[in-house]
Amino acid sequence: MSESDRPPDERSDQRYWHLGDAFVKKYDPTTNGELDQTSAGELVSALSASEVESQQDLLNELQSRLLPALQYQITVLSLSLDPSRIQKDPAKNLNIALKVQLELDYTLDQLRSAVATVCRGPAITTNRSDDHHLKSLKSYRLHHLKTKLLSLYQRLCDTFVLASELIQQMGFTSELPKNLHQTDVLRKCLDEPVHIASACIKTSIDWLNASDLHIGQDSWEPFFSFLEDPLKDLISRLNPSTDLTDENQEPTIKYVREPVIQLAKLALPIIKLIRIFYNKLSEGGLNRERLPRYTEMCSNQIESLFKSPDRLCIDIRDIVGLLDLANLNRAGVLPMAFLDVTNRLKTRFESPMFLLLLYCIPLIPDNDGLVIQHYYKDWCITWNNQLNLAIHNFECVAKTFDVNP
Repeated sequence: MSESDRPPDERSDQRYWHLGDAFVKKYDPTTNGELDQTSAGELVSALSASEVESQQDLLNELQSRLLPALQYQITVLSLSLDPSRIQKDPAKNLNIALKVQLELDYTLDQLRSAVATVCRGPAITTNRSDDHHLKSLKSYRLHHLKTKLLSLYQRLCDTFVLASELIQQMGFTSELPKNLHQTDVLRKCLDEPVHIASACIKTSIDWLNASDLHIGQDSWEPFFSFLEDPLKDLISRLNPSTDLTDENQEPTIKYVREPVIQLAKLALPIIKLIRIFYNKLSEGGLNRERLPRYTEMCSNQIESLFKSPDRLCIDIRDIVGLLDLANLNRAGVLPMAFLDVTNRLKTRFESPMFLLLLYCIPLIPDNDGLVIQHYYKDWCITWNNQLNLAIHNFECVAKTFDVNP
C-alpha cells in the first residue's frame, strides 16, 4: 500500500505537516494576482523615445531572464514533487518546493508588472497602421504575446492547484484531501499543465525572438495541410482508384465531362504555385536569409500577410466545389462563376508581393553585390508571371464552358 492510499490515521509523519501546510496555504487561487487584463493597444506611438526604450528593455528582460527563470522553477518544482523522491526524503523535497514557490511568486510578480506596463491600453487592435517604427512594441506582436502569456498563466494556476492536491494526497498536510485519488493518477495530472506551461514559455520566447516575416508563420501550418486536400481531390477525380478495400468506403467521384476534366487539370498548377509561394516565404526560403528582426511594416500589414492564406483557402475550395457541381451538369454553374473566383485570385497576391518587395527583400544581408536580393526579386517576377499564365489558361477554358453540352 502506498503512503497516499493509507487511512488517515496511518498517514505520513506529522513532523512534515507544517511544510505541506505552508505550501498549500501559500497558494490561494482566490487571492493570487492575475495577469493584467487590460488590452495591448495604447497609442504607444505617443510615448517618448526613452519610454519606448524602457518598454523594449522590459520585453528583453522577459525574453532573456523572466521566462527562462520560470521554466527552470517549474521544472524544479515538478521534480521535487515526484512521489518517489518526496517519500524518500520528505523534508528535503518539501523545503525545495517551498523555496521554489517563493521564487515563482517573485518571478510572476515581475511578469505581471511587465505585462501591465507593456501591454496596456484600451480595446485591443492587432491592425494598427501607425506603429511601423515601434519594433517589438507593434500592437500585432503585443496582442499575440499577451495571449500566449495568459495561456501560460492559466497553466501555472493549474500546476499549483494540482501540486497542492498531490501534497495533500501523499499525507504531508494536516488537512485531509477533499478528493481521494491514487498518487500516480494525480502525478500524471500534474505533468500535463507542467508540459503545457513549458511549451507556452518556449513559444513566448520564440515569439519575442522572431522576425516580422516569421512571427505569424505558425498560423500557416493548417494552410499547408489544407492545400494537400484539394490537390488530392482533383487528382483522384481525374484518375479515380478502383481499389475499394474498405467496404464502407464511398466510390471516388470521377470527372466525366470533358470541359470539367480540362478545368481540373488547369486548376492543379494554380494550387501548386500558391503552395510554392508560401513555401518560399517560410523555412525553405526567405527565413533562411537572416533577415533583421524588425521591418518597417506596421501591424496592419503584418496581419494582412499572415491572414492572406485564409482567403486563398476559400477560393480554392470554391474552385473544387464548382467543378464538382459542373460535373453533375448543374445548370447554375456558368462561366462567370469560375471567372469570379479567378478574378479574386488575381488580387490576392498584390499585397503580399508588395510587402515582400518593399519591406523584406531589401533587408536581406548581401555581401556579394546584392546577388541574393536580385535572386528573390527575379523569383517573384517569374513566379507572378507563371501564376498569371496559369490563371489565364484556366479562364480561357472557363469562358467556353457550356453548361449544357
